[in-house]
Amino acid sequence: MKQEQYLARKHLKELLTTLIEDGYQCIGPRVRDGAIVYAPLTSIDQLPWGVSDRQQPGGYKLSAPPASPAGLNAALQPVHPGQRAFDWSVPATSIKALLFAPSEPLWCARPDASGQLVFRQSLPEPERVALFGVRPCDLRAIAIQDRVFLAGHYADIRYQLRRSELFIIALNCTHSGDLCFCVGTGGSLNAERGYDLALTELDKGYLVRSGSKAGRSVLTRLNARPASSSQRKLAQAQQAEAYRQQQHRQPKLPSPAECLSLLNLPTHPEWAAVAERCLACANCTQACPTCFCHTVVNQSNLELSQSEHSRQWDSCFSDQHSYCAGQVVRATTEQRYRQWLSHKFASWQQQFGEFGCVGCGRCISCCPAGIDIIEVLNRLCHNKPELAKEAT
Repeated sequence: MKQEQYLARKHLKELLTTLIEDGYQCIGPRVRDGAIVYAPLTSIDQLPWGVSDRQQPGGYKLSAPPASPAGLNAALQPVHPGQRAFDWSVPATSIKALLFAPSEPLWCARPDASGQLVFRQSLPEPERVALFGVRPCDLRAIAIQDRVFLAGHYADIRYQLRRSELFIIALNCTHSGDLCFCVGTGGSLNAERGYDLALTELDKGYLVRSGSKAGRSVLTRLNARPASSSQRKLAQAQQAEAYRQQQHRQPKLPSPAECLSLLNLPTHPEWAAVAERCLACANCTQACPTCFCHTVVNQSNLELSQSEHSRQWDSCFSDQHSYCAGQVVRATTEQRYRQWLSHKFASWQQQFGEFGCVGCGRCISCCPAGIDIIEVLNRLCHNKPELAKEAT
């Protein structure tokens, strides 16, 4: 294991300051509109100090930190003793939008002075971005998106430009939320690779380890010291408890071999049962950190002097996603839900050798019908065709 350092809470601001001085725009977890989301971060006071989350099928709620004592400066409240900045499971939003933009122009066409139509490629401006507080499940999701957009002979240049300037500060999990099931998908509560720095939060500070040359450079400029054995044992105990919390989640995710059976169950009655509840709203695919479906649109300005070709997020739940040769191949919600779930847990294994799901639980909490994919998978894989329970 890499040598871990200990950074006292009062020195956490040094990490943010160092990154900003190095020219990074910092993005981290903040509370906005009743949810923890990734947003620009300029001060550690903006972190969700003392905030915890409660996620359930079709539900997401934050608990506020204790009220400030009378007369206490509000700016001091975030560092009140006993409060943590990362005492929550995962943000409501994923990192996907920061690398794979929800909408962006690919090229535009306009006539030059002679009237000749000229095509110009549109590329994002390179920008140094530091992602602060990336959970291990989202770290795995970035690795999956890397395989989709960067592997092979035809790398996506837009994704590549954003990815190349990324500095990642991972955040090891010290507790599991009610919807977390990353361990069941082959994940870990501990960041294993793909990060520059990794933090583990303790009551009074953070264990820090580097995972890259850039991370080591930043760490050497922080007021950190070698972690003690008692601090490392405390971090291990926290993660052991978080692991135990996930293992007690019922029902558990079926094994990879069991999930492969989805490809042989096209007429299982559970598909129809879940389709009666599913609204085909695509919330799950938009919140998912690994979904990469997209479409392209062409738009002209009002003077018809310029046309822009753009890429936008799409979903396998949309009616036009499977449009081919004059017809919609998957015309019903049942067919679309079967496509989505089978792709995530079966055909993704055939293509990449792993699940296309990292177990973050966002698709469950954001589903307005309260559909729990683990329950659905168990009814499918274990041949239990009883109807899905109504969301409460």
